[in-house]
Amino acid sequence: MTLMDLQDSLCARLEHVFRNVRLMAKGGEYVPVRINKQIIPFIDYADQEDGLERRAPCCSVFIADVRTNLYERGEPAYPSDEVTAFLCFVTYDNGKDGQGHRDMMMLYELVKQHFRANPVLSPEFYCRREMSFSLDAREEAPIFSSAMGLEFDMRVEEAESKYI
Repeated sequence: MTLMDLQDSLCARLEHVFRNVRLMAKGGEYVPVRINKQIIPFIDYADQEDGLERRAPCCSVFIADVRTNLYERGEPAYPSDEVTAFLCFVTYDNGKDGQGHRDMMMLYELVKQHFRANPVLSPEFYCRREMSFSLDAREEAPIFSSAMGLEFDMRVEEAESKYI
């Protein structure tokens, strides 16, 4: 299995986790959370009108760090990679109270509860239940952002992949 397989599996799982979630978009309507691959949502406070407001609400999934454990053939430990995936959330809330951070915490809780109950993403990917979460300290309504880190064990094929 490859890192691309992990990212695809994680995106598909997040679409399932967020299937009933509707958050405010720029026009005031409530829309599903869009899942992106390897697109980091940057906040440009000088250009909010043309930037993130159009993309919110979204969750961008990207592979951040890989640690490879190399074992000799025949060793008892099964070879695996340890992978850190980051989820970057962006939401929009132009309400008078500017409570977009509450949406962030709700998204985090949904992901955390899901992977605590279902740590196996697929037979090849296991969520280690080591998670981190950080709200953007510079948050200014109507754009809010946060990041969540997830740790996965990824089983490694002993033979070279025919696809690479």
